Amino acid sequence: MRDNLTQSSERILEEGVSGWVRRKMNWKQAFQTGLVLGIAGFVFTFILHLYYIALDPDLILRGFKVAFASSIFLTIAGSLIFKLVGKKVWEGHQGVAPLDVLRTVLSPIEQKATNLLWSPIRTWKISTHVRSEGIGTTVDLHDLDIKMGKAVVEVLIAVRNKIGRIRLVTGRGKNSPEGAKMRPAILEMLRQRQGEHNWNMQIGQGSVTLRPKKNQLSNRVMFFKFILFSIPLCIGGYFGFSAIGNGDEISQVVGFVSGAFLAAILASYNN
Repeated sequence: MRDNLTQSSERILEEGVSGWVRRKMNWKQAFQTGLVLGIAGFVFTFILHLYYIALDPDLILRGFKVAFASSIFLTIAGSLIFKLVGKKVWEGHQGVAPLDVLRTVLSPIEQKATNLLWSPIRTWKISTHVRSEGIGTTVDLHDLDIKMGKAVVEVLIAVRNKIGRIRLVTGRGKNSPEGAKMRPAILEMLRQRQGEHNWNMQIGQGSVTLRPKKNQLSNRVMFFKFILFSIPLCIGGYFGFSAIGNGDEISQVVGFVSGAFLAAILASYNN
């Protein structure tokens, strides 16, 4: 059954797929992302200043000014960096929406579902059991038997790079006298095929959401991002903490190291 049901999906799979790709940001998007970095820098610097001055009210205004200056610097520098680096987005199947892909590859299952004993009363149809919801697509496995439910998962694995986020409605077996059968079978199958489908599984009540994993960052990319982020963050930390500590060398070192630490966190973040 696996070969028959996935024949059409494999043809789609052979077409151009990008999956997670890096896309350039426009200036508005880069500024918004840089602004988040600037706000985080403001909070981080101001809190450390309060700790350094032991909440001396006469020095709070000075810390606010330093933190604000640091925030402006990080926002501008961050905007430039994010404009250069861009962001990762899920491109999926070029020119075809995930729902259209699923309509194509699941049509053989829809035809076979008409042969189920209960199909005259409850028929599994793409029009009623496959739909777009929020930021992903939902496939309802109700009205299928376990064998065909697994066949659906086989097809989804075959076209995983084109459909993005998927929510499988497995049910909880509340209407079955013998308890849930579909849900444990699907979850076991997904766990066994974890290395193949490369999905993050978010298990909910009566459903499981499958989210595509992002590609691992190479050491080269992480080092490049670290250099880009560390230059403004280390400089900003050095001068910011120097101003807070009245030129004290320890404050300068702490600011520089803090900037490098924050740059390492940002470089390791895969987005």
